[in-house]
Formats: sequence, structure tokens, C-alpha cells
Amino acid sequence: MTVPEAHIITRVCGPMANNCCALVDASASVAAIIDPGIGGAAILDDLPPGVRVEMVLLTHGHFDHLADVAEVMERTGAKLGLHPADEPIARQASGTARLFGMEVAGPPAPDFALEGDQALRLGTLDIKVLHVPGHSPGGVAFVVKVSTDNKTRSAQDVRSIFSKHGGNLGEPGSVAYLFEKKGIVVVDGTRYTEDDLIVAIDAGAEDISADGDVFEVVSDPSDLSAVRAALKPNKLG
Repeated sequence: MTVPEAHIITRVCGPMANNCCALVDASASVAAIIDPGIGGAAILDDLPPGVRVEMVLLTHGHFDHLADVAEVMERTGAKLGLHPADEPIARQASGTARLFGMEVAGPPAPDFALEGDQALRLGTLDIKVLHVPGHSPGGVAFVVKVSTDNKTRSAQDVRSIFSKHGGNLGEPGSVAYLFEKKGIVVVDGTRYTEDDLIVAIDAGAEDISADGDVFEVVSDPSDLSAVRAALKPNKLG
């Protein structure tokens, strides 16, 4: 099996210190530029000789992540990808930048849409698109599957890249405060009504909600067994 030879080139650009990245498939001599913000077009000078830029990918539509999109596209002929939910934000880039005292050219219209669970192909690399709204409604992340002969060294390399450019990787448990442990029992909503599930409330369930054609009965993990036991006599859990 041939293993793709891929690497990432990173530049910190502009007054807002944004990361601009180039994902390079060295075996196919192609690259994708990700988030070319203010001054981000300079990353083209960092590419190995002979590498052709096929795509410009935007994680979201804020002006500081797309300021140099037009220049990169003009110099390379690359196609632009952006999630449709962020197109209105991108179209307002020039006006938003002026609120921060900056002049930014708005990007051209996207050539293709980035959607959740979409698969892109860059040379021999498969890029999976994840829709991660939050920072913006159309925020996306990219996952590239590659191989390594030393996963410990690879993890250290990734940590080093983040550290050199002012970022960091979270330690185990660092985002635990964002999550709650819950017990969930899923019930077929085509066979039962919400009234059938009231017995679960008496057993400790916190909430009953409809999600498509199923009901989700939510409880504290410590009450999960009792909730399931309450539903079982009626063959609900």
C-alpha cells in the first residue's frame, strides 16, 4: 500500500495573528491553502517548487481568515470552498474589517460548498469535512487520514506546531466542564406516545423529548437502571 506523503506548512499572519496553513501532498505535488487571512498569500512562497495549489478552503467566513483569498486564487487559479451558512458573513467582510480600522477585499463567490461529512480529494489525500457551528454558523474543520510509523512522535510534532505558533493542545480533561454525563433510553415514537413514558418521570427521568420518530428519555446516570426498569414492564425500554 502506498502511504500519502503529506505535510502542513503554517504561517501566522496579520495584526490578528491568524494561522494560515498549506496542506501539501508531496507525492502528487498539489496543495490546499486554508484560511489565507491578512498577509496569508505569502504562504505561497513557502511551498516546495513545483507544487500546484488546487483549492482554497475556509474554516469560516470572518474577514481575518479570508483577506487574501482573492490574491491566492488569482495567483494560482485555485477553487474556493466555503460552507453556505457563512457566505453572508464573507460577503460583508470589507464592511466588517473597516469597523476594526482595516481594509480588506471581499472574497470571490465560492466555487463549491463545504458540507458536513463531505469528502474532498487532494492528490492522494482524502479530506473529510466536519460542520462545527459555534464560532460561526458555517464553521468547518478538516480531518486528513494519514499513516505514521511512530504515533508518539507524530503527536509531539503536532504539539510542537501548535506551540511555535502561539497555540496549545488541551490536556486530558481540560474541556470536561463543557459536558455532563447523562443516561438516555431511546423509545420507538411510532409505537408509543409521550403519555406512555410518564412512568419514567416517577422513576427519576429528568426529561422526555421527541427526536424525529423516537423519544429520548434522559436521566442522571445513577437513575438510568431505575428508569429502564420502569419502562420494561410496558416493553418500552
